[in-house]
Amino acid sequence: MNSRYLAWIALVLIFIGWFLLDAVTTSVGSASLDFHFYEVAALIARPLRLLTGLGDGATLVTIPFALLCLALLVAPLVPALGAGALAPAVRFAPLALMLGCGAILYHETRQDTFTAARDASDLTNSLVGLANSLTHSAAQLVGRHINVGFGSWLAGAGALLLAYAGAGKPGHAASAAQ
Repeated sequence: MNSRYLAWIALVLIFIGWFLLDAVTTSVGSASLDFHFYEVAALIARPLRLLTGLGDGATLVTIPFALLCLALLVAPLVPALGAGALAPAVRFAPLALMLGCGAILYHETRQDTFTAARDASDLTNSLVGLANSLTHSAAQLVGRHINVGFGSWLAGAGALLLAYAGAGKPGHAASAAQ
């Protein structure tokens, strides 16, 4: 198959995965929360949203990240960016964004919930340690109910396909726009 068509298919898969399908799902009992990829920045900023939903404050983070996602989808179609030195970065950017967001979200969900002041007493440090131990136990239980959604898998496949379609072919992604 022509690599130009592969690039188009890849961009469509990424768009569907990022904007139309669920990237992360949380289900506890009958309650279910679904998040799209463009909302992942809000989850990174406050991982507790995996259990509570996005809420009103997430808009300030979600809109700029959604615009970044759109820019990364349009970039391979811009001839000036698809050719020359920027071509590999443009083609691998969606994959890098997904891997980076996944790694950061994983890291943020593993951090301590509570911290003690630097000059805190031994009792305070012990209580903070106990609270973090309890929240880590609860997080492990809840973690079993957080799943990678189909949108992440579809967009990941599209991102790999985009990287493959442009690998070793300078200026290829720009030709997809023609």
